[in-house]
Amino acid sequence: MIYFCFHKLKNEVMKIVISLMLVSSLSSALQLPIWLSLSAKAQSKTEESIASRSFTQDKYNQLLWNEKDHNDWYEWWYFKVVDPKTKKSFYFCYGLVNPWDKLGTRESSKVFVNAGNFSGRKIVEERFLPNQFVANVGKLKEDDIIFKASSGNLITPTSFHGDIISETSEHVSWSIQTKKTWSFNAMGWTMFIPEISNIYWYPAQANMEMTGWINFNGERIELDKAHGYQDRNWGRSFPKWWAWIVSNNFKDSPTTKLASGGGMPNIKGIGEVFEGFTLGVSHLGRDYKFRFPDGDKIKLDIHFGKWHVDAINKKNQRVIIDAFAPKEKFMLLPFTTPQGELFKDYEALNGAARLRIYERENFFRPWKLIADLETDEAGIEYGSFNELALQEAFTQSVHLQ
Repeated sequence: MIYFCFHKLKNEVMKIVISLMLVSSLSSALQLPIWLSLSAKAQSKTEESIASRSFTQDKYNQLLWNEKDHNDWYEWWYFKVVDPKTKKSFYFCYGLVNPWDKLGTRESSKVFVNAGNFSGRKIVEERFLPNQFVANVGKLKEDDIIFKASSGNLITPTSFHGDIISETSEHVSWSIQTKKTWSFNAMGWTMFIPEISNIYWYPAQANMEMTGWINFNGERIELDKAHGYQDRNWGRSFPKWWAWIVSNNFKDSPTTKLASGGGMPNIKGIGEVFEGFTLGVSHLGRDYKFRFPDGDKIKLDIHFGKWHVDAINKKNQRVIIDAFAPKEKFMLLPFTTPQGELFKDYEALNGAARLRIYERENFFRPWKLIADLETDEAGIEYGSFNELALQEAFTQSVHLQ
């Protein structure tokens, strides 16, 4: 018991120390006093500005690589959708690895576009040389190109399109119009500090309407204002592991949205010393935010394939998430790091999740249940370098934070 109490106290002290180090890094990077870095009002105003921007003005949803940078680098745009009529789920990803290596002299260097059909358990990908992409940054118009690889694979501020053929001649094409309705700055103020982490995650369009069509190996799916999602990742290398739970279509509450994720990143000057998780919920016009850099208390347990999250913030708000999908619903999405390592990402898009939202007047008052919601369209994910990660998630208890 003494060891348990000491170990728990040590972990809490470590979190405080790391938070202070992160704040110190921000202050040093921006040459600001620490008290200003911690200004909740300033952070809130910045977040409101980001959330209200259209895709055209959101620089963190545009290409972030600096062409003068010839070090390890990756970034991608990920989209997912569940067809409301058939319940079939799809994902699309546009990415680049080591874009400075124009002729692909390193095996890991590439530009890629891929698409996945979860009901058919099929992924189709086409690769291009790093010199075969174009991107625009800055203040863009609605029809400007955010990212383009070959003629038929492009992202604009209000649409994304694809036309790919795999090495085995499998063909997938799509053309989808989008309308952003909610974004979530998952990393808070740390997103604005270059190089503070080896990976960044930004659910830039955590909820969006998708209208268009998908043709996957001859099967055509028509979408009409389907609930869609889009996020971004970028950085130098991959974390030790990551986890992800999202949903934007809850039963009896279709306007409620959830975006949550985290892992064990490599923090500059600190290393891989803690697991961090962050989550955001939009419900009935209110946003509930829980982030480690803000000092919020977030616990994540993965136990026999069940994802459990319990988060409490300083605004006396609480969210509990329970998510599950059977092993056969998960599909392996392999990612290659800039260093050439294979990262194994297991993902399901038709998982079951329960979301409970609580509030209380103050620390001494009991919690009041605000909402108790369920969905069968949850995105659930766990990725690591461990080849047996999925098997272990269903046979072992993994307690994080």
